[in-house]
Amino acid sequence: MQFADDTQLYIALQNDRELQNVNDCFRELQLWFARNGLSLNPEKSEAIVIGTSARQRQETNIDQVML
Repeated sequence: MQFADDTQLYIALQNDRELQNVNDCFRELQLWFARNGLSLNPEKSEAIVIGTSARQRQETNIDQVML
């Protein structure tokens, strides 16, 4: 979703091994911004993992998302 000065990226993952997909999406988004004269500020960027408590117990901890 993109608004005037805000972009939200939603990615559904089946398991924590697909975390590389999130990093790839951020990298592609940053390239798109650059090609279109925009910038992505890592200092103002956030990532959040949302899931049921049972699902979060099932998956291992996510160490980091590269912005």
